[in-house]
Amino acid sequence: GRHVDIAFTGLRPGEKLHEELFSADEADHRPRHPLISHARVPVLDPAVLPPSDAPDELLVAFMAEASTGVTSDSTTGRPSGDRPL
Repeated sequence: GRHVDIAFTGLRPGEKLHEELFSADEADHRPRHPLISHARVPVLDPAVLPPSDAPDELLVAFMAEASTGVTSDSTTGRPSGDRPL
């Protein structure tokens, strides 16, 4: 291996340092390390999807159901753990 220099330039406009994406049915659980989230994702029920012969329509319906309740947190300048790095 060869040495590669890393230049830390900071966040670019619009870039987020911190983002959490959990639905209402998911909990942020950190059993092994305070900076690593584990989320149990509930299985999507196929019964909530409308019957369709068109794969594109089914995909759109699936994505709409999967994204229900997902929110985005704003930039906090800190990692998602309980303590700063």
